[in-house]
Amino acid sequence: MTTRGARMRLRATAGLSAALALVVVAGCVADPPPPTVVGEERTDGETVVLSGNGVLLALDRVEPGFNPHLLADQGVDTDLVASLLLPSAFVPGPDGDPVLNGNLLVSAEVLGGDRNTVRYTIDQKAQWSDGVPVAAEDFEYLWRQMTTQPGVVDPAGYERIVAVRSGAGGKIVDVEFDSPPQQWQSLFTNLVPGHILKNAPAGFQGAMAGLPVTSAGPFMIRVADIGRGEIEFVRNDRYWAQAPGLDQILVRRATGAGQLGAALRSGPGALALVSATPVAADVAGTVPAVRTGPVAGSSQLELGLNTVAPAVGDPAVRRGVAAAVDPEVVGRIVTGESAPSVTSFPFPPASATTPTRDPAAVDRALTGAGFTRPGARWERDGRPLSLTIGVEAGEDRALTAAYTIADQLRRAGIGARVWELDPVGLYADALPHGLVDGVVGWQRVGGHAEAAAVSRFACPAAAGADGAVETTPARPPTTVASLVPPEPDTGLTVAPSATGSPTPGSGPPPRTIGESAPARASGVSGVCDPALDRALGDGTTGPDLTVAGDLVADLALRVPLVRPGLLLAEDGVDLTGIRRDRVDPAPITVSDVLGAAPTWRRSG
Repeated sequence: MTTRGARMRLRATAGLSAALALVVVAGCVADPPPPTVVGEERTDGETVVLSGNGVLLALDRVEPGFNPHLLADQGVDTDLVASLLLPSAFVPGPDGDPVLNGNLLVSAEVLGGDRNTVRYTIDQKAQWSDGVPVAAEDFEYLWRQMTTQPGVVDPAGYERIVAVRSGAGGKIVDVEFDSPPQQWQSLFTNLVPGHILKNAPAGFQGAMAGLPVTSAGPFMIRVADIGRGEIEFVRNDRYWAQAPGLDQILVRRATGAGQLGAALRSGPGALALVSATPVAADVAGTVPAVRTGPVAGSSQLELGLNTVAPAVGDPAVRRGVAAAVDPEVVGRIVTGESAPSVTSFPFPPASATTPTRDPAAVDRALTGAGFTRPGARWERDGRPLSLTIGVEAGEDRALTAAYTIADQLRRAGIGARVWELDPVGLYADALPHGLVDGVVGWQRVGGHAEAAAVSRFACPAAAGADGAVETTPARPPTTVASLVPPEPDTGLTVAPSATGSPTPGSGPPPRTIGESAPARASGVSGVCDPALDRALGDGTTGPDLTVAGDLVADLALRVPLVRPGLLLAEDGVDLTGIRRDRVDPAPITVSDVLGAAPTWRRSG
């Protein structure tokens, strides 16, 4: 499998999936238009023309990888595709809490006679743009992928499901949990077309490296050229709910001051959502008639420390490592922002944080763990302390952060190597087997905090526990006999190539902890701490997130690095729908902006 930056070779998957879509029998609808296959790559190099009722949207990142459920694919471009094409059972309400998506569902409720089961009733008219109904199949497919695939976003709620049953021709979905469900309204967001992906050769991990080939949202994709950074969204003729206000949203990549300025000068009808750098602010502030505002990102770059890795298994060592990292410097280098920030999500702002950029704390923590520093490096029993930092290959911002952290660690006397891996190698093999001591990657911020906290820091559920049946899907154990990590950085060795490629004939690396380690999802630390588990609740009572946050900080399980800020700039686009009935005083987020896209209007 590949990451966003390396998935260009998988574009053919979209074409093959499109071919599969053509042979699917359309559902029964009244006088339907011909089936529409979307997401096809444009190869003629022609530029799409903006329509009179269209908006030009400039993004600074348009890259392969559009699966909103994979940590590897997080980004504004993925958020945009999901919000326009992929339906959700519940959507954020005015106060941020989930409310029923009446465009997709007629109802969703816990059954009175069976408190473990939630019944979803899907609108009879809801269908994908190829004519196939949105049905129980899509719910079941997403459940199975979220509970079996590595590197997925916050799957805890799905892991409580024991069965998904279909009724009324697939329009009634009964979801059975192992106990009365909590936070069930946060599940089944961004449903993907199960009838296509289940047969796609690249599967859940790779089939959406290209754009989705069908839509059940208000827009669909007419043409796209990801290499040039251009996607044309148009109204979905098969969308059964209220039509969007725009006929077209034309996305173009704008990676520098010249491209951003050109996009904004094309207004009225110009919109930009780009990194909030001083240069971007200057460009937007110079172009006449352009209005701007800040937007908070939907993901945060974090360093997660792996509790099963021998080098950082001791919390004191993890505290020393965290104290050697300067997140503000990392954030400035990665984003170009003058004042980068982080969020405490999923914990409240009042919860504790692990100390960072504190040389005295490094000395205290490592000395307390039995290390000494007779020379340039910290060592114990004559063995220098060295960390291997895993990162998704091709994800340029995560790579930049990982190498910057390695430099900071070396300056503090801690050896460090960066190991670039594909997402499956990282989350299914290297992390659970202790081959990497930490991982630099994206975590989702926003949404249901309790579900996110449990997903990331609770003990994994034992197989068959809490009434779960043996057939409940789960992430399988893995083995990594051919995955060889880079040599430790002792200060005396030369850094080898570390691409994660298998070495023919090599035996199991000495740090492999066995073949029974399950793949990781968003819980990259692999922690299982009884006190932390109690603070996170037992599945029937809500967690105490303040206490849990304090414990996570004391155990030094993560270091938030940067939540990229964005600049929203517009000329001649009515965006009032973003703030409609808003009662939450929190800053506007990417989800707020893109979730309101059906209400956007041309105002000039």
